[in-house]
Amino acid sequence: MKKLIITLITLCIALSANAQFYVGGGLRFSSNAENDLTTFSFTPELGYNLSDSFAVGSAFVFSSRSVDSYSTGTVSFKPYARYTFAELGIVRFFVDGAVTLTKPKNGDGSWEIGAYPGIAIPVNGRLSFVAHMGQLSYNSSSVFTLAVDNSVSAGLFFHF
Repeated sequence: MKKLIITLITLCIALSANAQFYVGGGLRFSSNAENDLTTFSFTPELGYNLSDSFAVGSAFVFSSRSVDSYSTGTVSFKPYARYTFAELGIVRFFVDGAVTLTKPKNGDGSWEIGAYPGIAIPVNGRLSFVAHMGQLSYNSSSVFTLAVDNSVSAGLFFHF
């Protein structure tokens, strides 16, 4: 038992010695005047870079959606794996593979599994700008979605 505890402590120290943790968040706003639909979300996020091209993390998504005078809110948990597949100068192109578990304020929960493309641009050694646009997903309502729309999520991330 003592050897197991010492091994776990050593492993934690080794992982945190060269830690590539990041924390940040994004904002998303979309509006459709034709349907009088407005959506706003705030997404705090925490992740760990396993290598230059692969990261894992999780996000909480707090959303508000209003149609005409009716509005509703949801909370989602979104663990993901991020793969950076290309770099063009300082711009890194990535895709997040994620499972999203959602609970609306009123009603039953739902799930979605999908791929969400994005870009990351370093601002300096510790700060980067990250944006997502579009999705390819399948959800618990048996709906397949391929969307590139006017809703862009943008945020800042601090790297430890």
